[in-house]
Amino acid sequence: DDKTKERLAQFTAAQKVWIGGLSETTTWKTLEKHLAEISKPKITHIYKGKGVAAYESEEDASTIIAALNGSELDGAILELDVWTKPEREKKEPNGKEVKEVKGSVKAEL
Repeated sequence: DDKTKERLAQFTAAQKVWIGGLSETTTWKTLEKHLAEISKPKITHIYKGKGVAAYESEEDASTIIAALNGSELDGAILELDVWTKPEREKKEPNGKEVKEVKGSVKAEL
């Protein structure tokens, strides 16, 4: 939701952890409890089967990735990684697809 997006926007990418491999039954509360065994996140959110957790510091985020990548939750093996902005595909006026990565490099496909 918009409120969660606004709260997440207050954290740098280095303070956020991307979480994949979640079970369909995992809730944000269950995920937060699992993460809190190492370090309690400031925000935990699940969207379309992926999760994000935001931490007070970059060190906390790095620690969580190292400690819990490959751990099990609700019968699923979690994949934790650094947070990066997603690639976005854009169409140029000529109809060709262009991939833009972090608004910098463009390459015609």
